[in-house]
Amino acid sequence: MVRKQRGQQFIELCVGLIALIPIILACVDFAVMYTGKQTVDAAARDACRAAANGPPTVTEATNRANAILKRTYVPGGLAAQGDLKIAMPPKGIGIKLNNLVDPGPAGGTWGGSVALQAQLTMKLPAAVGSWSKVDIISMPVSFPITYQAQNTLPPPN
Repeated sequence: MVRKQRGQQFIELCVGLIALIPIILACVDFAVMYTGKQTVDAAARDACRAAANGPPTVTEATNRANAILKRTYVPGGLAAQGDLKIAMPPKGIGIKLNNLVDPGPAGGTWGGSVALQAQLTMKLPAAVGSWSKVDIISMPVSFPITYQAQNTLPPPN
């Protein structure tokens, strides 16, 4: 009689684990995705802030933003170098310079703002099938341009 109970307990344990292990693995994947979302949002804020602190051209703002994104650490090694980048359309807005106001030859502060979204491609540790890699897109972030243009007017006579 004791032998039959031990066998029954083992079968019940196996059936329970079959249901429990996928739930645990899904929790691990969701925790990794949540960490990735926090990382990409923070990186987008830092990149947008850097893009707004220089000459307001799309090329220079993109270069400054990409420099920040390349230095961002992704926890756990779940993303390779270069997997954190500016999210281009159709997935994101890319990088935009909005409402630019040129201070003119007298110099001064540029007006306007820089907006961007970042995208992180990461592999999940307990993924199954097509869920092995996911793209996580940040919220759109915007910062005012803080660039001071130099006075280029000739000195008065």
